[in-house]
Amino acid sequence: MDGHQSPDLEARVAGGEMIAVRHLTKRFGTSASPVVALSDIDFSVSEGELVVVVGPSGCGKSRLLRMANAIMGEMGMRKALVCGLALALGGATAWADPIPAVQSSSNMQIIGHSDLNGAGHGGEGLALKQYPDGRRVLFLAHESAPMCVSIIDVTKPEDPKVITQIPVPGPELRCNNLGLSGTTMTVAHQSDKAGQAGAGMDVWDVADPAHPKKISYFDTSGPHSRGVHYLWFADGHYAYLTTGAKDFTPKNPLDDQFLMIVDMSDPSHPKEAGRWWLPGTRDGDKEPPPPRVSNDSGIRMHTPIVSADRPDRAYVGWIDGGWVILDISDKAHPKLVAHRSWQSQDVGFAHTVLPIVARGLAIQTEEAVEQNCKDWPKRDWVWDISN
Repeated sequence: MDGHQSPDLEARVAGGEMIAVRHLTKRFGTSASPVVALSDIDFSVSEGELVVVVGPSGCGKSRLLRMANAIMGEMGMRKALVCGLALALGGATAWADPIPAVQSSSNMQIIGHSDLNGAGHGGEGLALKQYPDGRRVLFLAHESAPMCVSIIDVTKPEDPKVITQIPVPGPELRCNNLGLSGTTMTVAHQSDKAGQAGAGMDVWDVADPAHPKKISYFDTSGPHSRGVHYLWFADGHYAYLTTGAKDFTPKNPLDDQFLMIVDMSDPSHPKEAGRWWLPGTRDGDKEPPPPRVSNDSGIRMHTPIVSADRPDRAYVGWIDGGWVILDISDKAHPKLVAHRSWQSQDVGFAHTVLPIVARGLAIQTEEAVEQNCKDWPKRDWVWDISN
């Protein structure tokens, strides 16, 4: 936060202004690649005056009001002199974010909340690690800009605190997912459109969660690729990517993401170990294209899960292609074990398959992607995978 005193502030407050904000700037991220949330904001509120702050989503309205409110509450001020310099105190204040209103709940209660320094947009990637000093740290991937990853101290779950944040590497990229093994973090990069640069996977050293260090970048961009949407990285040896590639051309542009297995034994030099796609979806396949559903989201991969109880199997949601179980004992040559789909019912978007190996079950979910649930019904399935 930056700011400086304006020489007439005290006089203006004495003259009846209840709040005076001058030259307020708020930045996230590092000094080398900052994301500016507020820039040189000035406004005043006089006694009895009603002021409304308006603007599009994400412009900084809530951040501005929360910063001003924190300072006034901390100092017990009836009349407030609030400038950019004074608000620097707000950034260091150990105030927990307010818990949002809950529309409905059952046997659950929110005990803590963070608005991620106003960045919001939490995505599908979460990983929790306890460090030797006892701190519990949550790593969270953002669904969209301005941030890529937030690193949060959740040792006190009622008062989560953002330790640091990593901004998106480019305006056309999103970091929807991440994986963590030991102190190595992998982060997905998906571009808005096929053919854009920067798509792929970043690898980070998070031994010091306050100062993450980028180790390498694994490039999966290409003329028909949007890069990595989802990834699974848990054993420290292999990352399982939902991605496109420079040398992969789908028959249908919607079918652009498949399984790529990446050898992570040397995090500074990730390298492809193997790949698998649903037969008939790649240009040049001898198999016919799979049938499509009316609400076509693509016959492409979404979520891979590899259970520690069955490390030679990958359980994968394949969106409109149903879901598959793959034998990954030979990483260079994954093989299909089972495939279930229901195009005959005109149902799609198989998102995730969670194996419960000890019970011989798999829980499979479908995602609604249309406004007002126009693509209903969406179901949760329980599958017998004992055989």
